[in-house]
Amino acid sequence: MATLSAQTGGTPGFATETAVVGAAPAAPAAAAAAAPAKAAGTGFEAHPAQYRAAVSPMLAASDRVSAAYLDLDSFLTSMNATHPWGNDHAGHQFAEGEKGYLAYSAGTLKGLKGLPAALRRVAEGMKRMAENYENTERGVVNTLKGRQEDLGTHGPADPLPAAAALPQAPAPVAATLPAPHVGPMVHTGGRR
Repeated sequence: MATLSAQTGGTPGFATETAVVGAAPAAPAAAAAAAPAKAAGTGFEAHPAQYRAAVSPMLAASDRVSAAYLDLDSFLTSMNATHPWGNDHAGHQFAEGEKGYLAYSAGTLKGLKGLPAALRRVAEGMKRMAENYENTERGVVNTLKGRQEDLGTHGPADPLPAAAALPQAPAPVAATLPAPHVGPMVHTGGRR
């Protein structure tokens, strides 16, 4: 089954949707229902414009998480300095130890501190994915256009080399098998 990339918007000259050649456009649900179960190698669709559209919201989320981290860190540092859990035995049990408030608070802040950078890396990755899909599409289109022009005006772009001469048949080899045994067979080893 051949597929053809069809431009539906976004950057001119780049495919943003894939359609089956000769078929009417199908809704995603209908296309999924028509696909054979457990089929491998049926292809995929890439929409670079959608990847690009997600970059700004991801960067904005990174900024919001960064601001939330800074606010929470400032608040907790200030609050923890006052020891609101008290100085008695129950307060120490609440705040200290491997499962105490202070350990969980520090772990939460540590995880939250790295999240903005991770979100920025995801945004950068989505941008690179969009660029890679478009560059690949451009390369394939240019290659196909070049071959089409070569085929239409000058013959094949990569003509096949002249056929090589067929190899010569090997010379006959004389049989060197021992003469067949004549007479009774004698067992010469093993147990009887």
